[in-house]
Amino acid sequence: MNRLLIIGPSHYCEKASWALDLARIDYELEGHPPFLHVMPVKRAGGTRQVPVLIADGKPIDGSDQIMAWLQAHPDTAWSPYGHAPAHHARIQALETEWGRKLGVLTRLVAYYHLLPHKALILPSMSYATSERSLRTFARYYPIFRFLMRRAMSVNAANAASGTEALFDLFTQAEHDADGEFFVGDSLTAADITFAALSAPLVLPSAYGAPMPALEELPETPRDMVRRFRDTPSGQRVLRLYESWRNPKNQRLNTTISGGSGDL
Repeated sequence: MNRLLIIGPSHYCEKASWALDLARIDYELEGHPPFLHVMPVKRAGGTRQVPVLIADGKPIDGSDQIMAWLQAHPDTAWSPYGHAPAHHARIQALETEWGRKLGVLTRLVAYYHLLPHKALILPSMSYATSERSLRTFARYYPIFRFLMRRAMSVNAANAASGTEALFDLFTQAEHDADGEFFVGDSLTAADITFAALSAPLVLPSAYGAPMPALEELPETPRDMVRRFRDTPSGQRVLRLYESWRNPKNQRLNTTISGGSGDL
């Protein structure tokens, strides 16, 4: 059985698990809280980052590399980059850009608002995680919170500038889109990347790991989520989750053709 090592609330891990689900590749989840993930990842052959997919005993390190592995997999039910060379290059360029900008800024802003609230963040950290690891993380939460803030430069000034930069990225993304999908007329890695890496800003109900409900948030982050939801890109993310991530939606049960990247 393939094994996917994750940090529960990580949107990069969400991207990888969503892609594996679309491709109908079986895997088991192995969750670890931040910092406590490092040794298991290294033992599995990864570096320090998650997600890491262990497939056929070999580590595939990072969500972009997992997408590339799926593209080449003979049994995949979904081709993340399709088969048109021009589309492949554009999809990959968007994936890379959003991974470096959107993903990093979303993580900073989300953790700025959530880290002060232990009760809100622990359910996400518990996803696919052992009770022992979760107890350790909960017991020493003030230390882990300090380390996370320092490692990601989480502070009020960076969160404020990051929020404005994210609204600009949302606006630009709509200019980059071909229509219902970002590239062409079918779901690709570009759509999954944008939706997953934006998800902590709009809190779609079908997110893989448990996330706080809108009404559970304090006033400031609750208003921020509403602002992001009200944008065209925010609505796009919610539609993508409803159509392609929600297990109750029949579109997930249709046959996916890998011949042209169409779903």
